[in-house]
Amino acid sequence: MKRGFRLDVCLQAARRRFAWPVVSRNRLTVMIMLAALSSGCGSGSKDPPLFSVSGKVTLNGAPVESGTIQFIPSDLKGSTSGTAIRDGLYTTSLPKGLMKVEIRSSKIVGTRKVYQTPDSPTEDIVEEQIPEKYNQQTTLELMVDANSKDCNFAL
Repeated sequence: MKRGFRLDVCLQAARRRFAWPVVSRNRLTVMIMLAALSSGCGSGSKDPPLFSVSGKVTLNGAPVESGTIQFIPSDLKGSTSGTAIRDGLYTTSLPKGLMKVEIRSSKIVGTRKVYQTPDSPTEDIVEEQIPEKYNQQTTLELMVDANSKDCNFAL
């Protein structure tokens, strides 16, 4: 018996190793339907409509120069939305519903050394200007609907 290279054996092994799996027509149809359903094909958008809300934010009668305002759904369902306050004014878009409102504005009150060395860089010392009852312990609420155009907060 002659020993040597058998091309036919190598080709058969290669076909088995690199062969595409055979999928029946029914199985392929089911896979395509599942992919279409899971991608939401034809289901339309499920995002709630948004309403434009804007207003003024004042602290002790003066406009809050800069800060942030956050709107959190009271039922904690849905997403939180927030925006910047500039020169006492804000504008955002929100879904319909009752929202808790958190307002923050910090002020630089000084600087301090980062390290206790002579050549240490400095960092700002920042304090919150807005009382906790309007941010961490908020008592502010806003009902957002089609009539919620100008929503002012006098703190």
